Amino acid sequence: MRSLVLPTLKQLGSDEFEEREAATNALKKVGKLALNALGKAATENADAEVRNRAAALILAIRDSLIRSIDAIKLFLTTWENPNPVKRIVTLDYVATGGTPFCVAISAEN
Repeated sequence: MRSLVLPTLKQLGSDEFEEREAATNALKKVGKLALNALGKAATENADAEVRNRAAALILAIRDSLIRSIDAIKLFLTTWENPNPVKRIVTLDYVATGGTPFCVAISAEN
């Protein structure tokens, strides 16, 4: 991917508007993998056009990443202890399917 990103970064400073736009769109498609190189270009490149476009791309890619996160779903489950004589000490939740999640448990007396 680096072999695509570095030459494309240089095109952000092209004299031709169409080349700058094509480079911008190409880097946007690369997405997250381009962020490190874009960060360096945004802070260290001598060309102001490259710095400005790189900074704008960083914001656009980060925004896209945030929007791509699947909607978080909230499920409320109640459970009746089938043997109320025995006190429940812990409840263990195991994720299946590889999706990480957070569990919050509250109990009332």
